[in-house]
Amino acid sequence: MADSANPEVMKVRIFTHDYRYSIFVTSRPDDPDNLQKALLSCSALRRKPLAGLTDHVYANLVDGKFTRVTWELIKAAILRFELVKIVGKAKEERWRNMSTHFESNGKHYYEEWLQKGKQISEHKTYELVGEKEEGKPAMVRPVKKPE
Repeated sequence: MADSANPEVMKVRIFTHDYRYSIFVTSRPDDPDNLQKALLSCSALRRKPLAGLTDHVYANLVDGKFTRVTWELIKAAILRFELVKIVGKAKEERWRNMSTHFESNGKHYYEEWLQKGKQISEHKTYELVGEKEEGKPAMVRPVKKPE
């Protein structure tokens, strides 16, 4: 888009999930020797503030002559901002608290255990015997699991 206030500047904006990139082409009519006809520059603005911050993060990425080299540097800078760090090792499985309720031979049972993948630890079975308080079952400490 051309800037109506300054016709020597042309802007292109690229939006991604986290950033807004502004690429500027600025003509240089004030250059008497015509050495630099135009400049190419790029800046990045984080679209959402980081946790705990109120300001948006801003960065000037690349400035230079209007050349293929400057354009390649701008593309590389945008890719650096967008790349996500790859972790070499996956998160290790953690122990999770598991539980179930079932009925067998007219009695109600409650089981709880820790599980990590296929490993099970601290397995306990309780027989539910009435209610302590309304809505809260009373449990007899571990009983042998019914066959």
